Amino acid sequence: MDQMHEVIGQHHDVAHLSPLRQSADDGLLGDPSILPPTDWDFAARPFENASLETAQVNDGFAAWLLSPLGSHGWDLDVAQLPSMNYGSYTDIHNSSDREHPTPLPGLSECNDPTLGVGVGEARDHVSSGFPGCRESWLHMSSRRLSKTHDLLHSFHNKNAANLRIAHAPAGSLVYRSPEGTWSNLSASVLERCVMTFWQDVAPQIPIVHQATFSAEHCPLPLLLATVSLGAAQLVRISAPNALSDYRHLADLIITGLRWEIHTSEDAQPPVNLWVAQSLLLLEFYEKLFSSRQLHERAHIHHVSTLTLLRRGSPLGGRPGADTPLEGSTTPDHARDEARVDTQSLPDIDTWWRHWANNESMLRVVFMAYEMDTLHAAMFGHESSLLPSDVGLTLQCDDILWTAESAGKLRQLETTFSLYGIKSKKFLHGLKEHLHGDSSPSHLRARLTLGVGLLSVGCHIRPREKHNKLFETIPSQAERKKWSTMMLQALDQWKNGLDDALSTASLCEVGPKRQSSIPEPTVLYHLGYITMHIDILNCQILAGTELLLGRRVSRKEHASATSYAASWASTAEARLAVLHSFKLLSHTLVEPCADMPERQLQSATSNGYSSRSDPCFYRPWCLYLAALTIWTYQYAVGQRQTYDTAMNSLAGKSTDDIAYSYVSDLSTGHNLGNLIDRISDHGCSALLQTLSDNLALAEPTILVEASSRLLKCRSLLASRP
Repeated sequence: MDQMHEVIGQHHDVAHLSPLRQSADDGLLGDPSILPPTDWDFAARPFENASLETAQVNDGFAAWLLSPLGSHGWDLDVAQLPSMNYGSYTDIHNSSDREHPTPLPGLSECNDPTLGVGVGEARDHVSSGFPGCRESWLHMSSRRLSKTHDLLHSFHNKNAANLRIAHAPAGSLVYRSPEGTWSNLSASVLERCVMTFWQDVAPQIPIVHQATFSAEHCPLPLLLATVSLGAAQLVRISAPNALSDYRHLADLIITGLRWEIHTSEDAQPPVNLWVAQSLLLLEFYEKLFSSRQLHERAHIHHVSTLTLLRRGSPLGGRPGADTPLEGSTTPDHARDEARVDTQSLPDIDTWWRHWANNESMLRVVFMAYEMDTLHAAMFGHESSLLPSDVGLTLQCDDILWTAESAGKLRQLETTFSLYGIKSKKFLHGLKEHLHGDSSPSHLRARLTLGVGLLSVGCHIRPREKHNKLFETIPSQAERKKWSTMMLQALDQWKNGLDDALSTASLCEVGPKRQSSIPEPTVLYHLGYITMHIDILNCQILAGTELLLGRRVSRKEHASATSYAASWASTAEARLAVLHSFKLLSHTLVEPCADMPERQLQSATSNGYSSRSDPCFYRPWCLYLAALTIWTYQYAVGQRQTYDTAMNSLAGKSTDDIAYSYVSDLSTGHNLGNLIDRISDHGCSALLQTLSDNLALAEPTILVEASSRLLKCRSLLASRP
């Protein structure tokens, strides 16, 4: 789906494009002295008014968001919310191409300006794909390698014992010779990790601009964040234990990197772009790639990252001082002596660099919001951000983000202007979706708006302990009405996205590319599941002893048992179970078209491997789906109706029984007879099959999930 770039209806400002200029002398950020006065420009927040209390603000925002379009007594002026203020290229440079814009491929073929681009052809038109044509972008000098080794020495001295790598074997990447040198950690090894990051990870957390990235000149902590994610991804797409030393390298970097970033003087309001990027990449690794210890550490420090973005920075509106604080200094490894004379850059490159920094920071804000929402839904903790915290213009289309030169960006800007493609505010788009009156948008914006709907659902659900969306607690009837509105909006969001992608694929020229993250189907079903079941209660019922960093009490287990019995009798339970089956069917039964051929080597017989799933969020969501099905099965009691029908599968493998069960149960739309179709035998096979799959995964949390499903299977078998 990543390549299905519908240039749909309400796009971004023409100036919302993205890249930076790459040269041998400047890196991703370069020297901020070459930029205009601000690194990012935000309008003041109307909510930060001394006369308004926070609770009143939240109640006002909720009233505006949930009321019908245009019907509220007052209307939120979203235009006055914080937004990126970009100067158009034509403001600083007269474009002779404006009268002869470059056509967007696919527009004429589709005869529909809301679809825009024939996906494969458009991507090739703008970019040659993965940057093999820029030989210098990946190269690391001996001096750069030496600085990398020096920083790793510091990490090793502090954490080697805890990571159990103090006596690494001579062939390991983390082996240090008696002289203290990293003899196996060559520039080619680091370059391989960085290459893998850009190929497999960056499209899923697109906050660093590829066309301008330089391994030689970007801040060293940011480089090491990309190295760690690339190394972890190499482990994921390899057979178990094949590249364990790459895992040790990644954990070594990540364990020491957070302290290195936080002790930098750039890690203070207003936060420097490289700091924000590095912290999000770091959290992405800790949450989804790592050990239980690092996973918990990510949760602890998540709020501090959001605080950096809030105070005097993007999430807080216009900062009091947009440039780094007077007198602040940056460690040598952070800026790495990247200096460019302003006079040596043409106006277009100066503008392009300023625009790229703004777009990168915009994407950082939205990625922080998406991670906050998705992780809260997936892991059961509270969300720390409200939709009203992100009153910005949506990100630009990825086709603009991947433009490789200022000239190509200028051509696209002119063409977008010609076709009337305009910017859209996130909050306006979210309200339109909630009320079924959404205008078309490109894929990246659609995904963000889908996450926004999930965020609204998280704050509407009654089990949110410290609900921040409302000043007063809404009645049960009001919550039900708003929940129904949100789920209907989620349906319309998914249907609209499917229709747009289907139509765009008819115009596509060229090979399909890997899907974007979060994968829309996963996001859609996750919304339905988490809105209708308390995942924490499910895990307690399944016998987990530690949850959210604390020990589960007997009283909590008894409460979870009571919850499951009550929940299983509701229509909400059947809806959650149905969507769980549909998500499992979409993944385990239907072909995984988005799985690259090179990743099939470690896949199970049906082609799916949680170990190398290109959608990093999906394996845990599959675990939640299986846990939901088991909770329902366990609570309603043993059922034999479907078991009798499964006699035809006698002699079949556990996997075949599981796939057949999932396929059959996912096709039903009559929730009333779901209880007559469930099966202990089928559920047991499903738990075993998914457990076997997750057991081969790399992150500790997925291995723990595998063990939990086996315990659920035992509980099901031993139930009276």
